[in-house]
Amino acid sequence: ELDNWSTKYPGHRATALRSEFRPASCASANPTRIALLLPITSPFSQAASAFHDGFMRVHNGDYPSSRPLVSLYDFGDDTNSIGDVYQTAVAAGADLVVGPLGRDAVASLTSQSTLSVPTLLLGSSNTEHTPNTFFVDLSRRSEALSLVTHARARGLENALVLYTMTKANKAAADTAVQAWQDQGGQITDAVIVDSTRSDFSEMISRMLGLSQIEAQANALQNTLGDTLPLTVVPRIRRDLDVILLFTDQKTARLLKPQIDFRHAGKLPIYSQNTVFTGTPNLINDLDLEGVLFSDMPWVVRRTGRFERSDKMLTDAEHYQGSGVDRLYALGMDAYRLACEIQVLPHDSTRRVSGASGTYLLQGGGIEKQPDWVIFRQGIPEPFTPVISR
Repeated sequence: ELDNWSTKYPGHRATALRSEFRPASCASANPTRIALLLPITSPFSQAASAFHDGFMRVHNGDYPSSRPLVSLYDFGDDTNSIGDVYQTAVAAGADLVVGPLGRDAVASLTSQSTLSVPTLLLGSSNTEHTPNTFFVDLSRRSEALSLVTHARARGLENALVLYTMTKANKAAADTAVQAWQDQGGQITDAVIVDSTRSDFSEMISRMLGLSQIEAQANALQNTLGDTLPLTVVPRIRRDLDVILLFTDQKTARLLKPQIDFRHAGKLPIYSQNTVFTGTPNLINDLDLEGVLFSDMPWVVRRTGRFERSDKMLTDAEHYQGSGVDRLYALGMDAYRLACEIQVLPHDSTRRVSGASGTYLLQGGGIEKQPDWVIFRQGIPEPFTPVISR
Protein backbone atom coordinates (compact mmCIF):
# COMPACT_ATOMS: atom_id res chain seq x y z
CA GLU A 1 0.00 0.00 0.00
CA LEU A 2 2.84 2.39 0.78
CA ASP A 3 4.35 1.70 -2.64
CA ASN A 4 1.04 2.61 -4.30
CA TRP A 5 0.77 5.78 -2.18
CA SER A 6 4.34 6.84 -3.09
CA THR A 7 3.55 6.33 -6.78
CA LYS A 8 0.36 8.37 -6.50
CA TYR A 9 2.05 11.24 -4.59
CA PRO A 10 5.64 11.38 -5.86
CA GLY A 11 6.08 15.04 -4.88
CA HIS A 12 5.09 14.63 -1.24
CA ARG A 13 8.02 15.17 1.15
CA ALA A 14 7.18 11.95 2.99
CA THR A 15 7.98 10.01 -0.19
CA ALA A 16 11.59 11.13 -0.04
CA LEU A 17 11.79 10.34 3.67
CA ARG A 18 10.34 6.90 3.08
CA SER A 19 13.25 6.02 0.80
CA GLU A 20 15.61 7.02 3.61
CA PHE A 21 13.91 5.14 6.44
CA ARG A 22 12.29 2.22 4.66
CA PRO A 23 12.97 -1.28 5.99
CA ALA A 24 16.05 -3.02 4.65
CA SER A 25 15.22 -5.21 1.69
CA CYS A 26 17.04 -6.75 -1.23
CA ALA A 27 13.81 -6.98 -3.22
CA SER A 28 14.84 -4.47 -5.87
CA ALA A 29 18.47 -5.60 -5.99
CA ASN A 30 17.66 -9.29 -5.97
CA PRO A 31 21.13 -10.75 -5.40
CA THR A 32 20.78 -14.50 -5.15
CA ARG A 33 23.89 -15.19 -3.09
CA ILE A 34 25.77 -12.98 -0.64
CA ALA A 35 29.15 -14.04 0.70
CA LEU A 36 30.15 -12.81 4.17
CA LEU A 37 33.94 -12.73 4.68
CA LEU A 38 34.68 -12.52 8.40
CA PRO A 39 37.54 -13.44 10.80
CA ILE A 40 35.38 -15.70 12.97
CA THR A 41 38.27 -17.84 14.30
CA SER A 42 40.69 -15.05 15.15
CA PRO A 43 41.52 -12.71 18.03
CA PHE A 44 38.70 -10.53 16.65
CA SER A 45 36.12 -13.32 16.80
CA GLN A 46 33.78 -11.47 19.17
CA ALA A 47 33.61 -8.43 16.89
CA ALA A 48 33.18 -10.62 13.80
CA SER A 49 30.40 -12.62 15.45
CA ALA A 50 28.59 -9.44 16.51
CA PHE A 51 28.74 -8.13 12.93
CA HIS A 52 27.46 -11.47 11.62
CA ASP A 53 24.57 -11.54 14.09
CA GLY A 54 23.52 -8.00 13.20
CA PHE A 55 23.70 -8.75 9.49
CA MET A 56 21.65 -11.93 9.82
CA ARG A 57 19.11 -10.26 12.11
CA VAL A 58 18.13 -7.85 9.32
CA HIS A 59 18.50 -10.50 6.61
CA ASN A 60 16.07 -12.78 8.43
CA GLY A 61 13.57 -9.92 8.60
CA ASP A 62 13.66 -9.34 4.84
CA TYR A 63 10.84 -10.45 2.57
CA PRO A 64 11.12 -14.25 2.17
CA SER A 65 10.58 -13.98 -1.58
CA SER A 66 13.56 -11.66 -2.03
CA ARG A 67 15.82 -12.90 0.74
CA PRO A 68 19.19 -13.94 -0.73
CA LEU A 69 21.19 -16.93 0.39
CA VAL A 70 24.01 -15.87 2.73
CA SER A 71 27.17 -17.96 3.00
CA LEU A 72 29.77 -17.31 5.69
CA TYR A 73 33.47 -17.61 4.81
CA ASP A 74 35.86 -17.57 7.76
CA PHE A 75 39.39 -16.43 6.94
CA GLY A 76 40.56 -16.59 10.57
CA ASP A 77 43.65 -14.52 11.31
CA ASP A 78 45.34 -15.32 7.98
CA THR A 79 44.81 -12.14 5.98
CA ASN A 80 47.17 -13.40 3.28
CA SER A 81 44.61 -16.04 2.32
CA ILE A 82 41.81 -13.55 1.78
CA GLY A 83 42.30 -13.44 -1.99
CA ASP A 84 41.78 -17.20 -2.26
CA VAL A 85 38.76 -17.02 0.05
CA TYR A 86 37.24 -14.29 -2.12
CA GLN A 87 37.75 -16.26 -5.32
CA THR A 88 36.25 -19.36 -3.69
CA ALA A 89 33.14 -17.39 -2.73
CA VAL A 90 32.71 -15.98 -6.24
CA ALA A 91 33.28 -19.39 -7.81
CA ALA A 92 30.54 -20.77 -5.56
CA GLY A 93 28.10 -18.29 -7.10
CA ALA A 94 28.27 -15.20 -4.89
CA ASP A 95 27.06 -12.17 -6.84
CA LEU A 96 27.72 -9.81 -3.92
CA VAL A 97 30.44 -9.93 -1.27
CA VAL A 98 30.35 -8.24 2.14
CA GLY A 99 33.80 -8.08 3.72
CA PRO A 100 36.41 -8.73 4.58
CA LEU A 101 36.17 -7.06 7.97
CA GLY A 102 39.35 -5.34 9.10
CA ARG A 103 41.93 -2.92 7.72
CA ASP A 104 44.68 -5.49 7.07
CA ALA A 105 42.32 -7.92 5.38
CA VAL A 106 40.90 -5.19 3.14
CA ALA A 107 44.40 -4.04 2.17
CA SER A 108 45.44 -7.62 1.44
CA LEU A 109 42.40 -8.34 -0.74
CA THR A 110 42.60 -5.16 -2.79
CA SER A 111 46.31 -5.70 -3.43
CA GLN A 112 45.88 -9.34 -4.47
CA SER A 113 42.69 -9.56 -6.45
CA THR A 114 40.51 -7.86 -9.01
CA LEU A 115 37.05 -7.67 -7.51
CA SER A 116 34.74 -9.30 -10.01
CA VAL A 117 31.42 -8.69 -8.21
CA PRO A 118 30.14 -5.74 -6.13
CA THR A 119 32.05 -5.88 -2.85
CA LEU A 120 31.35 -3.95 0.35
CA LEU A 121 34.74 -3.63 2.07
CA LEU A 122 34.71 -3.08 5.82
CA GLY A 123 37.89 -1.22 6.66
CA SER A 124 40.09 1.70 5.72
CA SER A 125 39.41 3.37 2.37
CA ASN A 126 43.02 4.38 1.75
CA THR A 127 43.04 1.98 -1.18
CA GLU A 128 42.29 3.48 -4.60
CA HIS A 129 38.67 3.14 -5.64
CA THR A 130 38.16 0.62 -8.44
CA PRO A 131 35.06 -0.87 -10.12
CA ASN A 132 32.97 -3.06 -7.82
CA THR A 133 34.62 -1.67 -4.67
CA PHE A 134 32.61 0.11 -1.98
CA PHE A 135 34.18 1.07 1.35
CA VAL A 136 32.75 1.57 4.80
CA ASP A 137 35.68 3.27 6.53
CA LEU A 138 35.98 2.08 10.15
CA SER A 139 39.32 3.70 10.88
CA ARG A 140 40.15 6.09 13.70
CA ARG A 141 41.65 8.26 10.98
CA SER A 142 38.19 8.71 9.44
CA GLU A 143 36.76 9.61 12.84
CA ALA A 144 39.53 12.16 13.40
CA LEU A 145 38.78 13.78 10.04
CA SER A 146 35.08 14.05 10.89
CA LEU A 147 35.97 15.61 14.22
CA VAL A 148 38.11 18.27 12.56
CA THR A 149 35.54 19.04 9.87
CA HIS A 150 32.79 19.46 12.46
CA ALA A 151 34.85 21.75 14.70
CA ARG A 152 36.08 23.90 11.82
CA ALA A 153 32.53 24.25 10.47
CA ARG A 154 31.65 25.90 13.79
CA GLY A 155 34.31 28.52 13.15
CA LEU A 156 36.75 27.22 15.77
CA GLU A 157 40.18 28.39 14.67
CA ASN A 158 42.93 27.67 17.21
CA ALA A 159 43.26 24.13 18.54
CA LEU A 160 45.25 22.47 21.30
CA VAL A 161 45.81 18.75 20.66
CA LEU A 162 46.26 16.32 23.57
CA TYR A 163 47.04 12.65 23.02
CA THR A 164 48.41 9.61 24.79
CA MET A 165 51.36 7.85 23.21
CA THR A 166 49.67 4.80 21.74
CA LYS A 167 49.94 3.92 18.07
CA ALA A 168 46.23 4.50 17.43
CA ASN A 169 45.96 7.76 19.36
CA LYS A 170 49.15 9.22 17.91
CA ALA A 171 48.01 8.36 14.38
CA ALA A 172 44.61 9.96 15.03
CA ALA A 173 46.25 13.06 16.52
CA ASP A 174 48.65 13.38 13.58
CA THR A 175 45.71 13.08 11.18
CA ALA A 176 43.79 15.76 13.07
CA VAL A 177 46.74 18.16 13.14
CA GLN A 178 47.30 17.84 9.39
CA ALA A 179 43.59 18.14 8.57
CA TRP A 180 43.18 21.14 10.87
CA GLN A 181 45.99 22.97 9.13
CA ASP A 182 44.76 21.90 5.68
CA GLN A 183 41.39 23.48 6.52
CA GLY A 184 43.02 26.77 7.47
CA GLY A 185 43.14 26.36 11.24
CA GLN A 186 46.04 26.94 13.62
CA ILE A 187 47.52 24.38 16.03
CA THR A 188 48.65 26.20 19.17
CA ASP A 189 50.35 23.09 20.56
CA ALA A 190 50.33 19.28 20.44
CA VAL A 191 51.03 17.75 23.85
CA ILE A 192 51.69 14.13 24.85
CA VAL A 193 49.70 13.08 27.92
CA ASP A 194 51.31 10.56 30.28
CA SER A 195 48.50 8.06 30.90
CA THR A 196 50.35 6.56 33.89
CA ARG A 197 49.79 9.75 35.89
CA SER A 198 46.68 11.14 37.53
CA ASP A 199 47.80 14.70 38.35
CA PHE A 200 48.05 16.85 35.23
CA SER A 201 47.96 20.23 36.97
CA GLU A 202 51.44 21.34 35.95
CA MET A 203 50.95 20.28 32.33
CA ILE A 204 47.54 21.95 32.09
CA SER A 205 48.77 25.21 33.63
CA ARG A 206 51.64 25.29 31.17
CA MET A 207 49.59 24.57 28.05
CA LEU A 208 46.88 27.08 29.03
CA GLY A 209 49.45 29.80 29.63
CA LEU A 210 48.69 29.99 33.37
CA SER A 211 52.23 29.15 34.45
CA GLN A 212 53.56 32.29 32.77
CA ILE A 213 50.91 34.45 34.45
CA GLU A 214 51.74 32.95 37.85
CA ALA A 215 55.46 33.55 37.31
CA GLN A 216 54.85 37.17 36.30
CA ALA A 217 52.59 37.72 39.30
CA ASN A 218 55.17 36.24 41.68
CA ALA A 219 57.92 38.42 40.21
CA LEU A 220 55.77 41.53 40.59
CA GLN A 221 54.83 40.57 44.14
CA ASN A 222 58.50 40.20 45.04
CA THR A 223 59.16 43.67 43.66
CA LEU A 224 56.28 45.27 45.56
CA GLY A 225 56.91 43.36 48.75
CA ASP A 226 54.39 42.16 51.30
CA THR A 227 52.99 45.63 52.01
CA LEU A 228 50.95 45.60 48.80
CA PRO A 229 49.50 42.12 48.22
CA LEU A 230 48.34 41.34 44.69
CA THR A 231 45.10 39.67 43.69
CA VAL A 232 45.58 37.72 40.48
CA VAL A 233 42.63 36.69 38.31
CA PRO A 234 43.89 33.81 36.14
CA ARG A 235 43.01 33.94 32.46
CA ILE A 236 43.86 31.26 29.94
CA ARG A 237 45.67 32.12 26.74
CA ARG A 238 43.50 33.98 24.25
CA ASP A 239 44.75 32.15 21.16
CA LEU A 240 42.82 29.00 22.07
CA ASP A 241 39.33 28.05 20.85
CA VAL A 242 39.10 24.28 21.24
CA ILE A 243 40.83 21.20 22.63
CA LEU A 244 41.09 18.00 20.56
CA LEU A 245 41.49 15.00 22.84
CA PHE A 246 42.84 11.60 21.76
CA THR A 247 43.08 9.44 24.87
CA ASP A 248 41.50 6.45 26.55
CA GLN A 249 38.38 6.89 28.66
CA LYS A 250 40.17 6.75 32.03
CA THR A 251 42.63 9.50 31.09
CA ALA A 252 39.84 11.66 29.65
CA ARG A 253 37.90 11.38 32.92
CA LEU A 254 40.98 12.58 34.81
CA LEU A 255 41.84 15.40 32.41
CA LYS A 256 38.47 17.10 31.96
CA PRO A 257 37.81 18.08 35.62
CA GLN A 258 41.38 19.36 35.94
CA ILE A 259 40.96 21.46 32.78
CA ASP A 260 37.71 22.86 34.20
CA PHE A 261 39.37 23.66 37.52
CA ARG A 262 42.00 25.71 35.71
CA HIS A 263 39.48 28.11 34.20
CA ALA A 264 39.10 26.41 30.81
CA GLY A 265 35.71 24.80 31.39
CA LYS A 266 34.07 26.86 28.64
CA LEU A 267 36.43 25.62 25.93
CA PRO A 268 34.83 23.09 23.56
CA ILE A 269 36.53 19.71 23.92
CA TYR A 270 36.26 17.13 21.14
CA SER A 271 37.15 13.48 21.68
CA GLN A 272 36.84 10.17 19.87
CA ASN A 273 34.07 7.78 20.88
CA THR A 274 36.53 5.76 22.96
CA VAL A 275 35.37 7.97 25.86
CA PHE A 276 32.00 6.17 25.85
CA THR A 277 31.51 2.44 26.36
CA GLY A 278 27.97 2.45 25.01
CA THR A 279 26.45 2.08 28.48
CA PRO A 280 25.76 5.29 30.43
CA ASN A 281 27.67 5.59 33.70
CA LEU A 282 26.00 8.44 35.55
CA ILE A 283 28.69 8.67 38.21
CA ASN A 284 31.96 8.38 36.32
CA ASP A 285 30.78 10.10 33.15
CA LEU A 286 29.94 13.26 35.08
CA ASP A 287 33.67 13.94 34.83
CA LEU A 288 33.23 14.20 31.04
CA GLU A 289 30.67 17.01 31.23
CA GLY A 290 30.69 19.00 27.99
CA VAL A 291 32.90 16.62 26.02
CA LEU A 292 31.79 16.23 22.38
CA PHE A 293 32.15 13.08 20.29
CA SER A 294 30.48 11.29 17.41
CA ASP A 295 28.88 7.89 17.71
CA MET A 296 26.25 5.57 16.31
CA PRO A 297 22.53 6.24 16.84
CA TRP A 298 22.27 2.64 18.06
CA VAL A 299 24.61 3.45 20.95
CA VAL A 300 23.63 6.98 21.95
CA ARG A 301 19.89 7.19 21.26
CA ARG A 302 17.26 5.69 23.54
CA THR A 303 14.06 6.88 21.87
CA GLY A 304 12.15 6.64 18.60
CA ARG A 305 13.43 4.03 16.18
CA PHE A 306 16.22 3.08 18.59
CA GLU A 307 14.15 2.59 21.75
CA ARG A 308 15.77 -0.26 23.69
CA SER A 309 12.42 -1.92 24.35
CA ASP A 310 12.12 -2.75 20.66
CA LYS A 311 12.32 -6.47 19.93
CA MET A 312 15.34 -6.05 17.66
CA LEU A 313 17.22 -4.32 20.44
CA THR A 314 16.10 -6.90 22.96
CA ASP A 315 17.56 -9.61 20.73
CA ALA A 316 20.91 -7.81 20.89
CA GLU A 317 20.80 -7.05 24.59
CA HIS A 318 23.78 -9.26 25.39
CA TYR A 319 25.93 -7.03 23.16
CA GLN A 320 25.01 -3.81 24.96
CA GLY A 321 28.11 -2.31 26.57
CA SER A 322 30.19 -5.29 25.48
CA GLY A 323 32.63 -3.32 23.35
CA VAL A 324 31.25 -4.86 20.15
CA ASP A 325 27.80 -3.26 20.30
CA ARG A 326 28.86 -0.97 17.45
CA LEU A 327 29.79 -3.96 15.28
CA TYR A 328 26.30 -5.40 15.70
CA ALA A 329 24.82 -2.10 14.51
CA LEU A 330 27.24 -1.98 11.60
CA GLY A 331 26.24 -5.51 10.62
CA MET A 332 22.59 -4.50 10.47
CA ASP A 333 23.34 -1.56 8.20
CA ALA A 334 25.74 -3.55 6.02
CA TYR A 335 22.86 -5.71 4.79
CA ARG A 336 20.94 -2.72 3.49
CA LEU A 337 24.04 -1.01 2.10
CA ALA A 338 24.96 -4.18 0.24
CA CYS A 339 21.53 -4.31 -1.35
CA GLU A 340 21.64 -0.61 -2.23
CA ILE A 341 24.98 -0.73 -4.06
CA GLN A 342 23.58 -3.45 -6.31
CA VAL A 343 21.04 -1.13 -7.89
CA LEU A 344 22.29 2.42 -7.32
CA PRO A 345 23.32 4.09 -10.61
CA HIS A 346 26.85 5.48 -10.52
CA ASP A 347 25.71 9.07 -11.05
CA SER A 348 22.87 9.09 -8.51
CA THR A 349 22.73 9.81 -4.78
CA ARG A 350 20.90 8.11 -1.95
CA ARG A 351 20.83 8.69 1.79
CA VAL A 352 20.49 5.69 4.07
CA SER A 353 19.74 6.18 7.77
CA GLY A 354 20.56 3.21 9.93
CA ALA A 355 21.60 2.00 13.34
CA SER A 356 25.28 2.85 12.86
CA GLY A 357 24.76 6.25 11.25
CA THR A 358 23.59 8.03 8.13
CA TYR A 359 25.28 7.01 4.90
CA LEU A 360 25.46 9.04 1.72
CA LEU A 361 25.83 6.85 -1.35
CA GLN A 362 27.05 8.78 -4.36
CA GLY A 363 29.56 8.51 -7.17
CA GLY A 364 30.24 4.88 -6.41
CA GLY A 365 31.34 5.77 -2.87
CA ILE A 366 29.89 5.62 0.63
CA GLU A 367 30.30 8.54 3.02
CA LYS A 368 29.28 8.12 6.65
CA GLN A 369 27.75 11.15 8.36
CA PRO A 370 28.13 10.75 12.13
CA ASP A 371 25.74 11.69 14.91
CA TRP A 372 27.25 14.27 17.27
CA VAL A 373 26.59 14.11 20.98
CA ILE A 374 27.71 15.93 24.12
CA PHE A 375 27.89 14.71 27.70
CA ARG A 376 25.23 16.43 29.82
CA GLN A 377 25.00 15.29 33.46
CA GLY A 378 26.68 12.01 32.57
CA ILE A 379 24.43 11.21 29.59
CA PRO A 380 25.31 11.64 25.88
CA GLU A 381 22.74 14.03 24.42
CA PRO A 382 22.27 15.05 20.75
CA PHE A 383 24.35 18.09 19.84
CA THR A 384 23.37 20.47 17.05
CA PRO A 385 25.69 23.48 17.02
CA VAL A 386 25.43 26.74 15.13
CA ILE A 387 27.45 26.21 11.95
CA SER A 388 29.28 29.32 10.83
CA ARG A 389 30.23 28.08 7.38
